[in-house]
Amino acid sequence: MASARLSDAAVLIRGGQMQPHIMLLQAVDCLIERHFYGLSFWGEDGVTADEIAQAVGMPQRMMRTATAGGLRAGGYEPERDAPPPLHVVVRFAAPPTETMMRELAGAFGEPLINPGRPG
Repeated sequence: MASARLSDAAVLIRGGQMQPHIMLLQAVDCLIERHFYGLSFWGEDGVTADEIAQAVGMPQRMMRTATAGGLRAGGYEPERDAPPPLHVVVRFAAPPTETMMRELAGAFGEPLINPGRPG
């Protein structure tokens, strides 16, 4: 069921190196475009980071990975947000801060080469 909560083991990826000041600008862009502060990720239960990256074709050279449970441990709730398929969002109830972005980025592993990069 697409609306079910992601399991704690669900793998999440985000393109780029997740620099907090850029993430903060992206959260504000989300407010402008979608009327809530948020950040986009890709993920699903039962698939690997490489499989997700291949499926979504992120353009960034690098990506970082985490689990839904890792984000929850930091107080962030990843929610399915399709379409597009595999899209996940974290919403912020109040304007996020750069400190919050650092904490969220800290739930992710070190940058890896994105195997799904087109071209």
